[in-house]
Order: sequence, then C-alpha cells, then structure tokens
Amino acid sequence: MTLIGNILVLVVVTKFRRLRSITNLLLASLATADITVASLVMPFSIIYDLDRQWRFGPIACHLWISCDVMCCTASILHLCVIALDRFWAITKPFRYRSLVSRKRIGFVIAFVWMCSAAISFIPIFLGWYSDHPISIFQPSTQCSLTVNHIYATISSLTSFYLP
Repeated sequence: MTLIGNILVLVVVTKFRRLRSITNLLLASLATADITVASLVMPFSIIYDLDRQWRFGPIACHLWISCDVMCCTASILHLCVIALDRFWAITKPFRYRSLVSRKRIGFVIAFVWMCSAAISFIPIFLGWYSDHPISIFQPSTQCSLTVNHIYATISSLTSFYLP
C-alpha cells in the first residue's frame, strides 16, 4: 500500500503540468523517500525479522541501515519544509511568491537529501556511529545499529529537534 500510494503521487505530479506546484514538488520528493523505504528497507527488514539472521553480507547491512536512516531523516525534514511552506503561504500570502520560488525549493530539496545522506552514510560507513562498529569486511549474521552517545545526540538534534 505504501508503495502504490506514493507511486501514484509521483505519477500525478509528473503527468499533470498544472499539479507541479511548489508544494507538490515537496510532496513528490517526500514520496520518493517513502518509496525508497518501501522498496529497499521494508523487504530486507521483513526477511531479517523472519529469518532472525542477516544473510546479505556486511556491505549490504551498512547500505540497508544507511538507507533506512537517510530516508526516515529525509521524510522528517520534508515534513518540516512542507509545514514551513504552508505556514508562509497562510501568514504571508502577498510575499509568498517572492519568498518561495522553484529554484529555492530545488535547493531546499537538494539540501534535505544531502543532509539526510550525510547523517546516515558517512557515519555508518566510517564507523563513527558506534564504539564497536561492525566492519564491512567482517562477515556477520547480525545487522543492527547500536549507536554511541555522540552519534545519537548529533543525529537526533539534526533529524528531530532542530527542524
């Protein structure tokens, strides 16, 4: 259901030109994050939960966890940007068009994805997230994200509290 609903959002926004509003571009980017979770994170999560062991190797484990963190962070940040966009549209209706442009929203969407990727892929692949990180070169039947206090604080502030 998650996949179908979000694919429909992308199809509608891309197919109908008059629906390519600034807000709908944000919704399309949010739908992309949710599609990625539905197609890349959820299937592996189901297999891992049912099988109770990770069978895809350490690199796939790091990619899976990174995708999960990145897409969840991107979803949260998109919701914050959408809320801010709607707030400005309501409270500053005459200045809205000068405040919010397609070019600015493009930069904001790129920034959301870059921040989300930086919070996930870099610390996870470099082992900054844990005091005892899993090596990408060492096979393991477990795949989990056990974080240290520094990573937990920085990622929580960036993903939840500051926005």
